[in-house]
Amino acid sequence: MPIADKMVKMVESASMIRKMFEEGIRMKEKYGADQVFDFSLGNPDVPPPAVVNDTLIRLISNPATSHGYMPNTGFPHVRKAVADYLNQEYNAGLTPDLIVMTVGAAGALNDILRALMNPGEDILVPAPYFVGYHQYAFVAGANLKPAASLPDFHLDLPALEKAVTADTRVMLINSPNNPTGVVYHKQELMALGKILDAAAKNSGNASIWFPTSPTGRSPMGWRCPACLTSIPTPLC
Repeated sequence: MPIADKMVKMVESASMIRKMFEEGIRMKEKYGADQVFDFSLGNPDVPPPAVVNDTLIRLISNPATSHGYMPNTGFPHVRKAVADYLNQEYNAGLTPDLIVMTVGAAGALNDILRALMNPGEDILVPAPYFVGYHQYAFVAGANLKPAASLPDFHLDLPALEKAVTADTRVMLINSPNNPTGVVYHKQELMALGKILDAAAKNSGNASIWFPTSPTGRSPMGWRCPACLTSIPTPLC
């Protein structure tokens, strides 16, 4: 059965990372896992801490654990635990009703963009950016609008200010950045917040920050300025 014309090109471009990942599996089988370094997907190359495995085993072994439907926004005690953690780490002032559990960042991004975006509005991103943003914008019926970064991949604030228009509805930003790895300074995040707030007041169209890594934690555990507390009006 033929698919919609608009989907053909999108499906072709969306499969490239997966194709690289699958090619990595094939090459590991052929040459050995120690001879292939796979940088396609962001899979951890270390096992989870023992406490994670132990907790999962304990939960699935507990007769009281539900394997059915849950509230749409997630179990209340889980949402409270997330809010408590963020408040303890970053003094974020979050309450459980502001926490919504999703199946990964991609699910969260697709849900929130479809809820916020009107057809034809712009999603602003500093370039380079995660290639999956193209698919998220497509699903939301929005336009992905890149703005150049500085040679060291930090934010080019004048370029971003120029890129903001009355159609700018959302800005996606993460730190450490994917794919460059750059860590944004708190000062540049605050300066960007002022640019977006001023643009929103001038246009009457509320621009919404959407940090895709709001807590400022790297995979190695070290800290960097958290988007969650470095920008004026985040939606994480």
